[in-house]
Amino acid sequence: MPAGTLAAPNGLAFAADGALWVADTNHRRIIELVAGEADSLTIGREHAAANLFLNGPAWYPMMLALGPDGRWWVIQGAEHSKHQSELVIYHPEHGAEGRVDFPAEAYPTDLAASGDTVRFEATRPRADGKLATLDFSVRPIMDTEGEA
Repeated sequence: MPAGTLAAPNGLAFAADGALWVADTNHRRIIELVAGEADSLTIGREHAAANLFLNGPAWYPMMLALGPDGRWWVIQGAEHSKHQSELVIYHPEHGAEGRVDFPAEAYPTDLAASGDTVRFEATRPRADGKLATLDFSVRPIMDTEGEA
């Protein structure tokens, strides 16, 4: 990836199709990173964080999680976290579609997702030329009863 492609990336999450999405905070956008030539990454889909659904200047996407309907739920904060953040919902193709309203005193700063196991593997060559498989599986947390 060329230098400067990302500026203070915070949240990373994989879509159901295996694409990596990033909350590119200082560029004020969420982006999809896709495989390019020679094992490089390039920007696929991209959505600006400044949109009609914001209730103020919460233009800095911080964390993102994939919802069960395939849309991105993104926590966006104001510059220098000036006690304002919003939860904006993005469609992967069309961009921002809505906002979740919180009480005035609420200040969400992170997201958590639950559900079925998400499995992602990446294969990369090692220094000795052999292939190594990296397992980035995410599994739900179970209680003592075996419930998620």
